[in-house]
Amino acid sequence: MRAEQLCIDTICYNAFPLERALTGIAECGIRRVELCSSVGSCDHAAPERLGRGGSEILLRLLAGHGLTAVSLSGHADITTEDGLVAFTARLQLAADMNIPIAITPLPPEDAGPEVEERFCRNAIRLANFAAKLDIVMCLENLGFLMGTGEQCVALLQRLQHPNIRINYDPAAGILFAGHKTTKDDIAMLGPYLAHFHLNDKASMEKGRWDFRPIGEGIVDWDSILTELDQVGFTGPASIELGWEVPPRTP
Repeated sequence: MRAEQLCIDTICYNAFPLERALTGIAECGIRRVELCSSVGSCDHAAPERLGRGGSEILLRLLAGHGLTAVSLSGHADITTEDGLVAFTARLQLAADMNIPIAITPLPPEDAGPEVEERFCRNAIRLANFAAKLDIVMCLENLGFLMGTGEQCVALLQRLQHPNIRINYDPAAGILFAGHKTTKDDIAMLGPYLAHFHLNDKASMEKGRWDFRPIGEGIVDWDSILTELDQVGFTGPASIELGWEVPPRTP
């Protein structure tokens, strides 16, 4: 993996305003950003909060810190009408800012067949819209149909849409599915990867929110990073840290 692939997700600064997040990221010396715009979680780049001219506001903020947004995390429940509207707005915001990748998760793990069908139908609808905007739509492996590398690939083969790719997070694989990522997972995922989350976890306990800084948890980074190079992954690799207790000063 090359240094220029690295970026930082503003959700690392979830407890702080966006401007403070961008200041912290710039101080790290990394110039690429994943803007977080997750419904009900992190509204750093939420179109409904920014209002008209939101893209210009964000672009000025980024430029003022010498940063470029390379992806937008627009988590929304696209099985609902509100979620469809929210993610559509996030796709448009990404297009207005020339951000090439937008990310959204799947429904909750206990979603039934009816929700599954609705998700697949709406994902294709949104991917068609994203393609018109020249944006790649990434699904993140937050359980449900994406618990393992094999399941992720099966879902994309089922959707059969060239504009739907994967944002893979090995720590999320443990949190939501109890699955520890191996190099075999990465080998399978290779052709479908457009974005990667660099995130770590302290334990194999499913459902336990015990994320750790990269290298301080149980994710096997040596084999994962080696295999990412083997499969030719060149997309953004975004540093993400979900705090158990947010720090007072990031």
